[in-house]
Amino acid sequence: MDSTRSAQSWRPGDSNGGKRTKADKSFAGKSAVSCMVGLYIQDVAFAQYEKVFQEPIYECLVFERQHDEAVGKDASFSTEFGSAKSMLKHAINVDDALRKLSPDLIRQIALDFDGSKLLQKILSNTGPTVAEALFSILSGTMMNVSIDVYGNYVVQCLMKSKSDTVVRELGDIVLQKALPLSLNFYGCRVMQAAIRFLPSEYVASICDAIEPFAIHCLQSQNANHVVNAILELPETHRPPKAVNIHASICKHALSIATHKYAFKVLQTALGSDISISVSKQTVGRVKQALYELSYDEFGNYLLQYMIESNCYGSRGTVIEFISRAPLLTLACNKYGSNVLEKSLLHSTSQQSDLIVLQLLHQCRQAGPVDQILANVTSNKYGNYVMQRILAVSSLTTRQMISSYLMNHMDFLMSSKYGRHITRHLQETAGTIVPKNISNSSMSVQASRYLDTTKASFPCPLSDAPAHEYRAATAEIHTYEDLERFLKSSSAQAYLSFVLYLNNAVSGMSFASVPDTPSPGRPVIDSMILIFERMKSWVDDFPPVKENVRFGNPSFRLWYQKVVEESPRLIKDIIPENIVQQQGLCEELQSYFIESFGNRSRIDYGTGHETSFVAFLFCMAKAGIFHKDDAVDLVRMVFVEYLDTVRKIQRVYCLEPAGTRGVWGLDDYQILPFMWGSSQLVGQNDIKPQSVQQPAILEKYSDEYLYISCIKFICDIKSGPFHETSPMLYDISGVESWSKINTGMIKMYLGELLSKRPVMQHFLLGSILTMS
Repeated sequence: MDSTRSAQSWRPGDSNGGKRTKADKSFAGKSAVSCMVGLYIQDVAFAQYEKVFQEPIYECLVFERQHDEAVGKDASFSTEFGSAKSMLKHAINVDDALRKLSPDLIRQIALDFDGSKLLQKILSNTGPTVAEALFSILSGTMMNVSIDVYGNYVVQCLMKSKSDTVVRELGDIVLQKALPLSLNFYGCRVMQAAIRFLPSEYVASICDAIEPFAIHCLQSQNANHVVNAILELPETHRPPKAVNIHASICKHALSIATHKYAFKVLQTALGSDISISVSKQTVGRVKQALYELSYDEFGNYLLQYMIESNCYGSRGTVIEFISRAPLLTLACNKYGSNVLEKSLLHSTSQQSDLIVLQLLHQCRQAGPVDQILANVTSNKYGNYVMQRILAVSSLTTRQMISSYLMNHMDFLMSSKYGRHITRHLQETAGTIVPKNISNSSMSVQASRYLDTTKASFPCPLSDAPAHEYRAATAEIHTYEDLERFLKSSSAQAYLSFVLYLNNAVSGMSFASVPDTPSPGRPVIDSMILIFERMKSWVDDFPPVKENVRFGNPSFRLWYQKVVEESPRLIKDIIPENIVQQQGLCEELQSYFIESFGNRSRIDYGTGHETSFVAFLFCMAKAGIFHKDDAVDLVRMVFVEYLDTVRKIQRVYCLEPAGTRGVWGLDDYQILPFMWGSSQLVGQNDIKPQSVQQPAILEKYSDEYLYISCIKFICDIKSGPFHETSPMLYDISGVESWSKINTGMIKMYLGELLSKRPVMQHFLLGSILTMS
């Protein structure tokens, strides 16, 4: 091969690049025969069962749609419907209120968005009598309610009620339609709640109904969650037929592993202690098909799970397979690169070095090593593998890789994906970017200048009476400006404030905080009222109907309203005893307006969130807030701010500012994850790996910021959590919340305060300054 060939000459996918060659396939060895064998299912029996029970479900759906249309046309019914909700909301004796209202109204309330939330709140705060009264009204149309988008939550709350009568009668109803409910989009949620909350004899009967069709259920978008819930039951509540379901799943493991819904349940089955011997045999069969699974859209997740969990000692086998695999092809494959990354992340230093040496050996066989490596680094998927290599390999190996890549720095900088590696060449590999490279590739590390061990509440300005306030402006334009700011006492004070709030809520559930007034409580209450008004303005400027994915133009009208009203809003929250109110109002206004996104780009990101925290910091420096207000600043002020920006994000489809897509922590926020992880430090009820469980999200989302963020992501994004938020999914594998919180602080320093593209919009005034 010509040594003078440019770095672009070899591309993944060319000849023996991206495509699997005959030699590659022969490497796989004997593949498992069961991958190719169809599943033997009693299709006729299942079809008959489906026919018997699906028709009533369909009739319920038709009835609901017609009933809703009738309600929309009848103005008098709409008025009566609203009055009924108001009566229930303000009733002192809910039981009497339910008896006074007609059953049709109660049923319609259960199918309404606000009505469903109202009934859930009532059931949570009242005793068994109210649950029995509500159940008697809904029992005739319980199936209709169970498959409704809002009604299913009411049924789940009834299952959790303290009335033994309600629980058992509801169990009888659910048991009669166990399979069709499991196949329904909303009914499957009711079935999952039934498995978790109904008495064990009902759970056993549900398991008996599901067991003959377990494999079919796995292939259902909805029913697979029901089977998963059965496998997750603790041993003390596990029905006998769960063993049969587990055995069926393991028997067809290789086919299930490549199914878009079933693969997740297989992971649960392998991690379960239902039958350890069967699980071990299944892992042994999976090892025979590692090659096919590593390139499969869904099968690769099984290998990632085996590496991460090391179930039955499978990690070493998978990593050994990776070290002998065609790494060039694997690194540039959409799915294989995930397996390779996970192997590097969980391998020992000797194993990771062995993988890198094997990669270099294959590069030498394909052509000049530096050219091949540069092309892998510029690949859409290969660049993440190279970043992981630089992060986990030994210093000697990193320096070797860096020496090859430095020869093609210009090519990497011009590449859409290759440019990401330059930061890692600086920070991880310890190399220096040549002077002829553009400043856009440089980065300033906040950790060099800011002390994360210092956490203190800001001291009021020493010259408050004579202090000259001014409107804040953007002053950070170059990397030199950013470095100068990070070295300043203002930056240190700001970070100390962020860490002080982080420490203030450490180990604290919002539900356990006593509602005792703090010194700044009047101002805090006023700010909450401001956020309520801002949320109401969203209704005044509804989104226009345009075929756009991001950025509804109505946001500009809402934003203009904020700009116009902000002087009066800020003035109303500044106490009368604060001197130079006008000057302080102008400076605070700059940060406040910048906290809600960008009007021209119609976007929102972590930089805007930082502006709001800077707004709170400046108020503290002005003496408006004190250290005793720290918990309330997070629990009340920041939570209300978060609720406000989430509403404008949803309604106006704000584009994430500077997002990395699924490879970032979150599209919009970072501080809720930091402070939220601090809240979870020291408690034993919620483990990091359990934050994806629906029951945890429902129960604790109002108590912990971190759980609230995960729930918000699950609500607005469709698809498996590990696909929509892979970084958060990986973080859930960390062993303790204290380590997660430390990592979040480092991320805040490295991914926000150190980034000129973010900090160039950060405002500086008379309180936060360069000096």
